Order: sequence, then structure tokens, then C-alpha cells
Amino acid sequence: MKYQCPSCNGHVDVEGYDGRSISCPHCAASVQLQFLTACRAVSANCHSRSGAAIGGWTCWAVGVLLVFVPLPTFFIYGPLFLVAFILGIVAIAQKRLGSGLGLLLATIIGSPVAVLIAWTIGILTISSMAKADLDAQRESRAAGSNTVSQGFALRALERAGQRAKQIQQTNDLKIMQLKAKMGDTNAAAWLRAAATNR
Repeated sequence: MKYQCPSCNGHVDVEGYDGRSISCPHCAASVQLQFLTACRAVSANCHSRSGAAIGGWTCWAVGVLLVFVPLPTFFIYGPLFLVAFILGIVAIAQKRLGSGLGLLLATIIGSPVAVLIAWTIGILTISSMAKADLDAQRESRAAGSNTVSQGFALRALERAGQRAKQIQQTNDLKIMQLKAKMGDTNAAAWLRAAATNR
């Protein structure tokens, strides 16, 4: 096991030493093994401190991605945002102020913004589909009962269905673009494949 000498910053090999202090081979200073063990514990503690920030940012990012899933996932992303908020506080308590404050701001401001954007996209999609359905119903009522009118109504329904499909594809594209901006590699790959198919 190698440690750094506190006097000359040289590397000291302490394997095989049973005593409490050894002599540094570079500067001949006495190196306390008890001190080395404490330094090692502090070093390990420094690495474990970043775990709260990393875990918090991971929870927040997964929560934001789940917000844009067109299924009712609020019972998943809600607790993830709460955990991210708590881990932000833990990171601040561990003296990781930048990560902790950034995480707190992301959960307080970024999460509601992501939810509002996702709900807006969902509402626009539903209203567009409902409008297309109403237009199709109006066209079918206007067509009447004769066969020419029925053919017209069928074509109108087909056009309305195609329009609804185009709207859904546009909304899917917007969702994938948002996911790609947030770093989702699957969404970025989907966008590249869609661009080559056009």
C-alpha cells in the first residue's frame, strides 16, 4: 500500500510495516501510520460525498424523462423529484454546495416546467385529435344518406384520420427532440433514423 509523505509528498510504501511510524525513503521524515489511516479514511469519505449529488441528478433526470412518457407516470416521477430534492439537501450538508444548490433549483424550478411542457404537449395533441374527429363527424353529417355523399364522407374521414396521424407524428417528433436535447441517446438515434427516412 502506498501513501504520500506529508513532508515531501513522495510516495511511501507501507506494506509489511508493523510499527506505528516509518521513515520516508525520500526525506527521512517520520511518517505516522495512524495519520496515514486517517488520511485514507478522509480520502474515501471525499469520494463517497459525491454520491448524494450523483444520485440526486440521476433521480431528477429519470423523473424528467418519465414526465414525457404518454402514460400516467406521475406516481413514479413525483417520488423521484422528491428524492432528488432530499439528496440536494444532503449534498449541501456534505459541503457540495454547487451540486446541491443546482439540484435544489432543478427540482424546484425545472421539474414543474418539465411537467407543464409535457402537459401542454398532451393537451394540444388531444385537442387536435378531437378537432379532427369533430370535423370528420360534421363532414359525415353533411354527406347525408346518398351513396355519393357517403363516398365523400368516407374520403373526409380518411383525410381526417390522415391529418390526426400527421399531428401525432409531429407531436412524437417534438417529444423526441426534447428528449434528445436532454441527453436521451435513444431519442437522438430515433431522430437520425427519421431524418434518413424522409
